Amino acid sequence: MHMITRKSMRLQLALAALVGFVDAAAFLMLGGLFVAAMSGNGTIMSVSLAQHSGLAPIAALMIGAFLLGVIAGSALGQIAGDRR
Repeated sequence: MHMITRKSMRLQLALAALVGFVDAAAFLMLGGLFVAAMSGNGTIMSVSLAQHSGLAPIAALMIGAFLLGVIAGSALGQIAGDRR
């Protein structure tokens, strides 16, 4: 188990605020799609499919890109091993 220090807590809070800001800005710029909240994109994709609007393919693409990023990050973490 990792100890949470004040320094790591400040970093976590700063990163959470940054992600929230980026997600809010992207939501406004992308017409209602998220770049960090995949549960929101899943909901938007489902509603879009039910209403036959054009956002479903874009939301699916955003979710797929997020998953590829997770896979790439996990692979890099495995490669880094003890060096991280």
